[in-house]
Amino acid sequence: MQETSSQQKHFPVSWGQLHRGSRALAWRLADRGEWSAIVCVTRGDLVQCAIVVRELNIRLIETVCITSYANQAQGRPDVIKRISDDFLMGNGGIE
Repeated sequence: MQETSSQQKHFPVSWGQLHRGSRALAWRLADRGEWSAIVCVTRGDLVQCAIVVRELNIRLIETVCITSYANQAQGRPDVIKRISDDFLMGNGGIE
């Protein structure tokens, strides 16, 4: 049986919870070494990304843009903006 929008469960998160969770993620990442760059999904984790990069002192941020609602039946998101080649090559476009 498929859930309708009125039957879907929602788990509201306060700004405080979002901030604490993002900082906790940053601390876990910090334990894994130095980070020079990060990729974030623009409509999903941009706020969390801002918190993480501040905690880790990361200056290079790349974004990826997707839409997942258009192809919901297929379950695959469409990539609207991919990660730049410069970023993938390691220089992030910085010369």
